[in-house]
Amino acid sequence: MIREVPCKACDAPMVFVRVEKKEGGERIMPLDAKPSPEKGRWFINENEGDGTRDDPHRAYYTSPNDPEFRKRRDANLLHTPHHATCPEADQFRKKKESKNAR
Repeated sequence: MIREVPCKACDAPMVFVRVEKKEGGERIMPLDAKPSPEKGRWFINENEGDGTRDDPHRAYYTSPNDPEFRKRRDANLLHTPHHATCPEADQFRKKKESKNAR
């Protein structure tokens, strides 16, 4: 079972998952708890991790070109990153330093 937690800003249910970084390693990412067949691209594998804060489930990006995409979309198994739907997402974004700042 996927453990849902409320967003601290908008109170929407979300889940934290492990994803691979492009440059290697892993990071934790919040996804909307409710699947989104229209916008979802992330598939949560509940067999990897126990869903707790210390061992979140692993999620995989699924491209519309992937043969599994249509099956997962039709089965309502694809999720959207919460930062894409949260009205308060900007308050959680890291500030980038200006190139002129020293």
